[in-house]
Amino acid sequence: MEQDRNCTQLYAFIRSVFPNLNNEDLNVIVEKIQDLGVYHTEDVRYIKEEELLGVLKPVQARKLISSNLVTISDTCLASEVSVSALPASPCIIFCGDSLLTASCFMLSVDKNVVKENIPVFLEAFEMMFAAYYIFNIQYPSDVGSTLEFIQRCFANINPERGTKVHRSKSKKQYAVNPRVLTLISAIADFEWRQ
Repeated sequence: MEQDRNCTQLYAFIRSVFPNLNNEDLNVIVEKIQDLGVYHTEDVRYIKEEELLGVLKPVQARKLISSNLVTISDTCLASEVSVSALPASPCIIFCGDSLLTASCFMLSVDKNVVKENIPVFLEAFEMMFAAYYIFNIQYPSDVGSTLEFIQRCFANINPERGTKVHRSKSKKQYAVNPRVLTLISAIADFEWRQ
């Protein structure tokens, strides 16, 4: 049941990006992105352009990937944000054409805008990071290594064991991600040599 609903949402999402697409091409695109492991519309942002080049032209591939980024116009209010495009985990919404030229930011948690009119990106990022702890939310596995590195190096939160990264049962569990430890060690070695 859930899988059918997700598939219907994928079809509707791709149809919204390419309204003039015929049904045969639509089926090919949906099959391709499902083969890549995409079952939810919010996962489209993790596809790489080259993975779609067999079924889409380069500009179409870029259009499909960028259509799921959380950007809104400068004048948009929190009540006007499309919550269906937001992830359940804490995220930053930027108001403007790009992250670099954004006029302000908003914070979303669990598909709800919880703070709007944040003037500086650093403040928005700090609020997003704090939301993981305030609401006791695990880091999503796709950005877990990055957030764990920030947690350990910049926020100086170093538990002796355990991690906030959501792990699947099929992967081996580590107290600390080995890649994070390697990067921390490399930075410490570099600083020590200076």
